[in-house]
Amino acid sequence: MYMNVATHNQSGDLGSATRYVVEFLTDDVVFDPLSLYPAALFTQSDLYFRWQLAVGKKTLRFLVRDGSSVVAYAQCFFVPLRFLGGRGYWYSPYGPVCVPGIDQGCVSGAVRSAFADRGDIFFRCDFSPAYTKVCHFPSSRFAVFSTTPQFLLDGSVQPRSEWILPLDPSEPDLLTAMHPKTRYAIQYAQRKGVSVQIVSDGFNQYFEPFCTLMHETSRRDGFVSHSDTYYKALFSELERNKQGFLVVGLYSGIVVSIALIIGYSQTATYVFGASSNTHRNVSASAFVQWQAVLEAKRRGFSQYSFGGVSSEQFPVKTWTGITMFKQRFGGHEQNYSPIADIVFEPAWYLLYALRRWAKRYLHI
Repeated sequence: MYMNVATHNQSGDLGSATRYVVEFLTDDVVFDPLSLYPAALFTQSDLYFRWQLAVGKKTLRFLVRDGSSVVAYAQCFFVPLRFLGGRGYWYSPYGPVCVPGIDQGCVSGAVRSAFADRGDIFFRCDFSPAYTKVCHFPSSRFAVFSTTPQFLLDGSVQPRSEWILPLDPSEPDLLTAMHPKTRYAIQYAQRKGVSVQIVSDGFNQYFEPFCTLMHETSRRDGFVSHSDTYYKALFSELERNKQGFLVVGLYSGIVVSIALIIGYSQTATYVFGASSNTHRNVSASAFVQWQAVLEAKRRGFSQYSFGGVSSEQFPVKTWTGITMFKQRFGGHEQNYSPIADIVFEPAWYLLYALRRWAKRYLHI
């Protein structure tokens, strides 16, 4: 059943009136973004939705209709801002997922109409596929940045650029196409006796090693890891629906590297990975990634996503090393839409923006 409905009317460039209807969905309604865009990413999947629910996030799902046709699906998550006493914003990671070619600006207008009176500060859009044009609304009724300033974005948003490896080529061709140093690292790990286990069931047996390596890697590489509770919820969801797998690298019987892969539609995505500070000289991480690529190919996925990278269009200074590591496997860069914020409360949004600016540039 549908929870409620909000509408938005917009006259198009050709003078025809288009009516967009937002319908908030309850759990018994089919949520099917792949029916609109088969390349939708796993952050709009049921697995991701259940995972976020399990860690206590406030969640919503909705669709957008143009007459009788569904033109967009989105699942979104509330991000509370502690300095504002819990007021916050909604974020749809790589969503709303729209029919290719549709004017996402008109979808944004419908989202604004649906969320404007809820008391939230803004709605953060992350359109899939990447938008090509945006409707222009009167500024008194609609406020949206075509590109949200970089200083407003933090680790809660999905990467703007990812590194994609097509899996159509044969295994020998994939090896030939990669950088010689990566090919050598894979062969070296094999000679040193690194082995791997592909885990598709019984994920919890590797939960403790996974968390240990994640925290070890975060301290070494200077990023903030999630809580064990967050990872536990993901492991439980993977155990329930079998939508992913682990690649566990072992050396002398010790777990030295782990990669966690989630499959959705056409893509197998490298979501989390970690390695031990010890035995780093045996190149286990390169071998584990290679085995993850081969397992994704065996499972019939058409491409493997190495996840976020720094790019010319969306640079991230701290990702230089990991970007080089991923690029050396071969493949190409995939860029996504710039983030767009639909603002409902301009004064609160300005306060949020000033605080983000101060934290980034003044370090206060």
